[in-house]
Amino acid sequence: MKEIPRDIVFTIDHWYDGALEGLAHFQGQLHYYECHWRDWQETAAEWLAHYWLTPLDPDACCLAQEMLALEEGWREAFRTGATTEATRPLLPQDRARHEEISQLLQQKPADPPNSRLNAQGVFYYGPQVFVEWTLLE
Repeated sequence: MKEIPRDIVFTIDHWYDGALEGLAHFQGQLHYYECHWRDWQETAAEWLAHYWLTPLDPDACCLAQEMLALEEGWREAFRTGATTEATRPLLPQDRARHEEISQLLQQKPADPPNSRLNAQGVFYYGPQVFVEWTLLE
């Protein structure tokens, strides 16, 4: 069976019974994802969701990587016993910078013509969130 690659999800900026908007990789490049259609699938007992994927510039990619590093800093501190679950998902000293980065990333530029892709996304939630994208026509 062929393994489908999973991409890193950097942020979930809007949530309602699943990820609706945020930042994630698609084929190694940072994209803004936004759900534009979804339907409950009784047979699979899950949401079938379609997203617009808009590529972001290298500056946004650097900010997202910094955000991910802040979150990883909390996970490492928790693993070593330097912090508790009560501080999750960020160390107190990192909260202001994380919020600043989040605000900068939400100020995404307008979509260039024909830059958006239409894809189905299946999210896998855990300490690190991943997504499998399937391009749609």
